[in-house]
Amino acid sequence: MPPLPPRTRLSLALAIAVPLMLASCGGGGGGGFSFTPFPAANGGGGDAPPPPAPPPGAPKFAVGGTVTGLAGSGLVLQNNAGDDLAIGADGSFSFATSLDDRADYGVTVKTQPTALQVCVAKQAFGTVAGAAVNSVRVNCSEAGADRFGFAANERSNNLTAYTVSADGSLSAATPAAYSLAGTPQHVTAHPSGKKLYASIYVGTQGVTQYTIDPAGTLSQDLNITTGVGTSPVFVGVEPKGRFAYVIGDGQIHRLNIDATTGDLDGSTAVAVAGGNSRKLGFDPDGRFAFVPNGASVEVFRLDQGTGVPISPPVPVALPVGGFVDVAAEPSGRFAYVSTGNNPGTLLAYSIDQTTGALTSIGSVPSGNTPFGMAIDPTGRFVYVANRNSHDVSAYAINPRTGALTAVPGQPFSVGGNTPNSVTVDRTGRFAYTANQGDNTISIFTIDRTTGALALQTARPAGANGPQFFALTK
Repeated sequence: MPPLPPRTRLSLALAIAVPLMLASCGGGGGGGFSFTPFPAANGGGGDAPPPPAPPPGAPKFAVGGTVTGLAGSGLVLQNNAGDDLAIGADGSFSFATSLDDRADYGVTVKTQPTALQVCVAKQAFGTVAGAAVNSVRVNCSEAGADRFGFAANERSNNLTAYTVSADGSLSAATPAAYSLAGTPQHVTAHPSGKKLYASIYVGTQGVTQYTIDPAGTLSQDLNITTGVGTSPVFVGVEPKGRFAYVIGDGQIHRLNIDATTGDLDGSTAVAVAGGNSRKLGFDPDGRFAFVPNGASVEVFRLDQGTGVPISPPVPVALPVGGFVDVAAEPSGRFAYVSTGNNPGTLLAYSIDQTTGALTSIGSVPSGNTPFGMAIDPTGRFVYVANRNSHDVSAYAINPRTGALTAVPGQPFSVGGNTPNSVTVDRTGRFAYTANQGDNTISIFTIDRTTGALALQTARPAGANGPQFFALTK
């Protein structure tokens, strides 16, 4: 038989193979050919591998710190103007909401304690840096209101004394006045409330020291006439109560204060040039002194062991001149300077926490011839006494930026003539102006929400030419 052609042999092979393949796929039987289909392109027809796990979320970090000195209930803190946290006792705290890395935080006091005290947040603004924040410090003042007030009266050569009632009103103490050996310009109390110091710039020039007894009665125990310069116009005590500073003859004079008795030690006086001023302000931790000199503000670092102002100062030129005063708010991040004549200007500065150097962050208008100024103890409001417009300018302080916003209703009339200074009590509820022109002291109630002033009365000072009014517990 002749061989089959190639095409025929291929057709015959296919005819035999196809039925065999179909039979093996058909059901049942035994071993033979088996066929497994390829999985579909979309993963169907078999168990797909599980999807990869999502990456873990970015870490978040808690914000907190410590509270010290809290005497009562009612304290509420906020972070970034929200996330309220009620605090019932001293100790550590942490907000419920954690923050992303590199997120900003800002801790403020939303509600002060029900006790008569003020709590202030320090080291309270910053940026999360890859770790929990636990460095915020909330410090609360000693509970209790001011109980006594004292005015330095330029034209009567005396101090007048007052008792302070629960509503902030004043009544003459017994005795009501204390004679001085010259003309006083300024008066201040030691933070302990046990000593009072007055500067005398005409007559027997120097600093007179009194002891304040528990009933508010004064007893003179020192009259320092050396080591304070000629014509001392100012005496102030740094916030920790360790050193006193007097401005006289164009210099700053530092005096030691005995830690036990509160007595001034004139033999330790140290003078530093740069005190061509009538005022001096401190940061709240006693690290820096700010001295306005008409055309500039000099900044001194204070040696923490000796209290000596360290030269050279870091000057900041003022855009306008005139009478000036300076004050730092309680967190120590911002300072404010009143300057100018008619009208005046209130300048705002940030404080470098290492050097004390000032950097301008803006300005707002004040009244005519601003002179004395004060910041309330919560650090939320600043007040300026305007001598020639007979009123008080008032601004709210932005706790994050230090910027100033006018308090509704300001300026506030003092109801008197020529306010020379403004003083805010230790609880932030009352303000007082010493009105040189008509021999009165104005008493205001402070709205603790808005900072607005409500005049109670302008009462007779009981003496002529009140320059400054000091309060103590």
